[in-house]
Amino acid sequence: ANPTDRCHIIVSDNKIFEESPLFESNIIRIYKSKEEQIQRIYNELIYAKKMFEISNVALFGAGGHSHKLAEANVPLDNWVSVVLDNDPNKQGTNFQPINVPILSPSEIKFNKIDYIIISSRADQRQMVEQVREINSESKIVTLYPEVQIHEYQV
Repeated sequence: ANPTDRCHIIVSDNKIFEESPLFESNIIRIYKSKEEQIQRIYNELIYAKKMFEISNVALFGAGGHSHKLAEANVPLDNWVSVVLDNDPNKQGTNFQPINVPILSPSEIKFNKIDYIIISSRADQRQMVEQVREINSESKIVTLYPEVQIHEYQV
């Protein structure tokens, strides 16, 4: 093998890693586990637990991030009544970790949703903008850099 060739070895145990390495050399890259972020989100969302339990809550994103939240025992099944996703292949199915329907985000304008939790780090900004264009009544919950609840009034 050519010493200048790069080899990526990820020992994962089914974990998610940050996109930027903590340390990088010409032979190794070390990434920080996103599991710490999931634990932080869990801790911060627990503070909003009572508010979410008496509200109609949607989770935006039916991908890996949402699955990691469910696996980390974030009580999504107690809060979330619907999952929103832009992927037409997921729409009309159920989000299996919590067994709720997956709908197109455009359908939120026909449903009374009090809170929409944005479950993505990479696409958080675009997803917030999409929700604001469709539905200005729902409060938007972002998870990065910390859990925040945003109210947008038109």
